[in-house]
Amino acid sequence: MRFVCSAALLSVILSAAISAVFSASPALAQEEGEEMEEVTGQQVDGWIRLESDGESHEFMTVSFLFDTVRVGTASVADGALTGNETIVAVSGGQEPDGSGPFFHLAFGWPGEGAQPVLKPEITWYPAGQQPPFFASLLASPPEVTVTRYAFDGQAGAISGSFSGRVCSVTDWDQEEPDAALCRDVTGAFETKLNPAF
Repeated sequence: MRFVCSAALLSVILSAAISAVFSASPALAQEEGEEMEEVTGQQVDGWIRLESDGESHEFMTVSFLFDTVRVGTASVADGALTGNETIVAVSGGQEPDGSGPFFHLAFGWPGEGAQPVLKPEITWYPAGQQPPFFASLLASPPEVTVTRYAFDGQAGAISGSFSGRVCSVTDWDQEEPDAALCRDVTGAFETKLNPAF
């Protein structure tokens, strides 16, 4: 499957998913540097590898039990939630609690008879989830190739690769990344999937 498949809706879904995973438990909301309490059912679900400017960056996807539901940083929102479009978010940090460098990849594909609405999107926070960071441009979205996908409504798995260009964002109020300050990125991912929270 190849998706050359945006951004306002993806950003909302992605932000909500990441916030839910890393703030649903008081243990995850602690300040950086404090020792974390054990999180119920926390596990590493997979990996993301990012290559840029000759450097390799590794991230992990994680999940934990929130009440009786497993939630994670790699998730699927099906057409019932999104208007006949499946949206996959694969996000991960270099630390299990989400502190430090973080990477988000989101993409989707339409259901039968629907037109694609969303384009793939990359957001890369090299120094934690705050500016400055890098994001893909709406006008030139990254390409995502899915090599394996399975999801039964409760659990699944996905693997694939991505390539594209990300540009600098220096302020939260900046409407678009700076197209004059960009870098090429490529990478791959393999992870378990959970339902979007």
